[in-house]
Amino acid sequence: MLSKLESEIQEKIVKQLTDEGWIVLKSISNNKSGFPDLQAMKFGRVVFIEVKQPGKQLSPLQVFRGQQLTEHGFEHFVFTSVNDVDKLTASTYWVQKLIKLITMKWAA
Repeated sequence: MLSKLESEIQEKIVKQLTDEGWIVLKSISNNKSGFPDLQAMKFGRVVFIEVKQPGKQLSPLQVFRGQQLTEHGFEHFVFTSVNDVDKLTASTYWVQKLIKLITMKWAA
Protein backbone atom coordinates (compact mmCIF):
# COMPACT_ATOMS: atom_id res chain seq x y z
CA MET A 1 0.00 0.00 0.00
CA LEU A 2 1.35 3.41 -0.95
CA SER A 3 1.66 6.10 1.67
CA LYS A 4 -0.25 9.32 1.08
CA LEU A 5 2.85 11.27 0.02
CA GLU A 6 4.00 8.48 -2.30
CA SER A 7 0.58 8.21 -3.92
CA GLU A 8 0.50 12.00 -4.43
CA ILE A 9 3.93 11.88 -6.09
CA GLN A 10 2.75 8.99 -8.27
CA GLU A 11 -0.39 10.87 -9.37
CA LYS A 12 1.71 13.87 -10.42
CA ILE A 13 4.14 11.65 -12.33
CA VAL A 14 1.30 9.87 -14.13
CA LYS A 15 -0.27 13.20 -15.09
CA GLN A 16 3.02 14.65 -16.35
CA LEU A 17 3.85 11.55 -18.40
CA THR A 18 0.32 11.41 -19.83
CA ASP A 19 0.50 15.11 -20.72
CA GLU A 20 3.75 14.34 -22.58
CA GLY A 21 2.06 11.62 -24.63
CA TRP A 22 3.09 8.51 -22.70
CA ILE A 23 0.69 5.62 -22.10
CA VAL A 24 0.99 4.89 -18.38
CA LEU A 25 -0.11 1.76 -16.53
CA LYS A 26 -0.19 1.46 -12.74
CA SER A 27 0.67 -1.87 -11.15
CA ILE A 28 -2.04 -2.41 -8.61
CA SER A 29 -1.76 -6.15 -8.20
CA ASN A 30 0.18 -8.73 -10.15
CA ASN A 31 1.87 -12.07 -9.66
CA LYS A 32 5.34 -10.52 -9.15
CA SER A 33 5.94 -8.92 -5.75
CA GLY A 34 8.38 -6.02 -5.92
CA PHE A 35 7.43 -5.11 -9.49
CA PRO A 36 7.69 -1.36 -10.28
CA ASP A 37 4.67 0.89 -9.66
CA LEU A 38 4.37 2.25 -13.20
CA GLN A 39 5.00 1.20 -16.78
CA ALA A 40 5.21 3.98 -19.35
CA MET A 41 5.18 3.49 -23.12
CA LYS A 42 5.82 5.89 -25.98
CA PHE A 43 7.02 5.36 -29.56
CA GLY A 44 7.98 1.73 -28.91
CA ARG A 45 9.88 2.55 -25.73
CA VAL A 46 8.83 0.89 -22.47
CA VAL A 47 10.12 2.10 -19.12
CA PHE A 48 9.45 0.83 -15.62
CA ILE A 49 9.23 3.32 -12.76
CA GLU A 50 9.32 2.71 -9.03
CA VAL A 51 7.95 5.69 -7.06
CA LYS A 52 9.48 6.39 -3.65
CA GLN A 53 9.25 9.16 -1.11
CA PRO A 54 12.39 11.29 -1.01
CA GLY A 55 14.96 9.59 1.23
CA LYS A 56 13.24 6.17 1.11
CA GLN A 57 15.15 3.16 -0.20
CA LEU A 58 14.09 0.30 -2.44
CA SER A 59 13.46 -3.00 -0.71
CA PRO A 60 15.84 -5.84 -1.61
CA LEU A 61 13.08 -7.41 -3.73
CA GLN A 62 12.50 -4.13 -5.59
CA VAL A 63 16.24 -3.90 -6.29
CA PHE A 64 16.17 -7.48 -7.62
CA ARG A 65 13.16 -6.76 -9.89
CA GLY A 66 14.88 -3.65 -11.24
CA GLN A 67 18.00 -5.70 -12.02
CA GLN A 68 15.86 -8.35 -13.73
CA LEU A 69 14.22 -5.74 -15.94
CA THR A 70 17.55 -4.13 -16.80
CA GLU A 71 19.10 -7.50 -17.64
CA HIS A 72 16.23 -8.06 -20.08
CA GLY A 73 16.96 -4.75 -21.80
CA PHE A 74 14.28 -2.60 -20.17
CA GLU A 75 14.82 0.79 -18.58
CA HIS A 76 14.15 0.96 -14.84
CA PHE A 77 13.96 4.22 -12.91
CA VAL A 78 13.32 5.28 -9.33
CA PHE A 79 11.42 8.57 -9.18
CA THR A 80 10.98 10.63 -6.01
CA SER A 81 9.29 13.63 -7.62
CA VAL A 82 7.56 14.75 -10.80
CA ASN A 83 10.83 16.48 -11.75
CA ASP A 84 12.37 13.05 -12.33
CA VAL A 85 10.27 12.75 -15.51
CA ASP A 86 13.07 14.78 -17.13
CA LYS A 87 15.28 11.67 -16.83
CA LEU A 88 13.27 10.08 -19.61
CA THR A 89 14.19 12.80 -22.08
CA ALA A 90 17.82 13.38 -21.09
CA SER A 91 19.80 12.92 -24.30
CA THR A 92 22.90 11.73 -22.49
CA TYR A 93 20.92 8.84 -21.05
CA TRP A 94 20.53 7.31 -24.52
CA VAL A 95 24.27 7.49 -25.16
CA GLN A 96 25.00 5.82 -21.81
CA LYS A 97 22.35 3.15 -22.50
CA LEU A 98 23.84 2.37 -25.91
CA ILE A 99 27.36 2.09 -24.48
CA LYS A 100 26.11 -0.21 -21.74
CA LEU A 101 24.25 -2.45 -24.19
CA ILE A 102 27.25 -2.70 -26.52
CA THR A 103 29.54 -3.48 -23.57
CA MET A 104 27.13 -6.17 -22.32
CA LYS A 105 26.95 -7.78 -25.79
CA TRP A 106 30.74 -7.86 -26.19
CA ALA A 107 31.26 -9.22 -22.68
CA ALA A 108 28.84 -12.12 -23.26
